[in-house]
Order: sequence, then C-alpha cells, then structure tokens
Amino acid sequence: MTIEKSPALEAMLDKWFQDPDPENPRRTRAILVVWDGQIIAERYGEGFSKDTLFRGWSMTKSVTNALLGVLVEQGKLDIHSPAPVLEWQGAGDPRSAITIDQLIRMSSGLEFNEDYGDLTDGVTQMLYNQGDMAAYAANKSLAGDPDTVWNYSSGTANILSRIIRDTVGGEITDYWAFPKKDFFYRVGMNSAILES
Repeated sequence: MTIEKSPALEAMLDKWFQDPDPENPRRTRAILVVWDGQIIAERYGEGFSKDTLFRGWSMTKSVTNALLGVLVEQGKLDIHSPAPVLEWQGAGDPRSAITIDQLIRMSSGLEFNEDYGDLTDGVTQMLYNQGDMAAYAANKSLAGDPDTVWNYSSGTANILSRIIRDTVGGEITDYWAFPKKDFFYRVGMNSAILES
C-alpha cells in the first residue's frame, strides 16, 4: 500500500519545527510517524538525520514501558501484581501494595521531587549523587495513597528499570542483550543503544 503525503500531517510537522516563542523554543530535533507498520512521515531539524544519535533521557521512559510489555507478553510479569521491590517487603510496609502498573502510570503515591533546580533532594540527587538510583527512589516514602495522585517521577522509571533487570535475570550481558534482541530488532530499530 502506498501512503500519499497528507497535507494535514505535513502542516502538523511544520508546526512542531517552528519556534514561535524565542523565550521558549521547542528545539524539535526529529519526528517519525509510523502507521500500520509503515513510516508515513519523517523529518529532522537542522544538523540532524536518521543517523544522528540522540540522548534519550525521559524519552527512554517509553522504551522502558515497551520492555515491560515484552516481559508481560513473555509471561514473566503481571503489571497488576505488587511490584517486586526488595525495599518494600518489610512487614506492614504500605508500599508493598504498589503495582507495576501504578509505577508505569506514575501514580504510585511515592514521594519524589522532579525539580531540577532543587540540588538537595529528588531527581538531581538521584541522577548525580547516587550509585544505585533505583534504591534511592525505592527508599522514598509514600506521599499519598497509590492511584490518588499523579506525580511525574524519574525515580519510578529507575525502579521499573531494576524490575526489568531482575526479571530478565542471568548475567549482566543478558540484561544488556534483552532490549536489542526482544524489542529493538523486532521493530526494526537496529541502531538503537541503551546506555546507563
């Protein structure tokens, strides 16, 4: 099937590559639109191409969630079961009821400060001063009941990453091979790289 260029889609791409507010530039670098297994639109900002490597940062949360989906498909995880987090297994710990699904949706109730300007707590401490980011995030207390508050949290993304690592098991090389073998290659992302 041949996909013809859609004027509406082209207009949408034009919009995302414009920077109408110099005080808050969008800085769009790349957009790829896939529909029904085919690339129907692809555009890159100046100096970028399909061969450019990008730092993923928060975009990697989508990959993390896709990898969790692969483990569900393989029958290795149930996202509606309590998350297998060692720090929450103590007797009477209310965090032991938090599910993987709640972590994915960032509605776990865990306290986490995503303010990059606060150098004393939260995301900045986790990213730059902790040897084990998942443990740092997992040791946060509940700020509210699960599923009552949404809180954007790179901390929960790190907890989920550790759940993936623990579920894949085996050697560290098995963990690093898992995304390529079970996800990237399956969807044709042959140059994707995950780094820690």
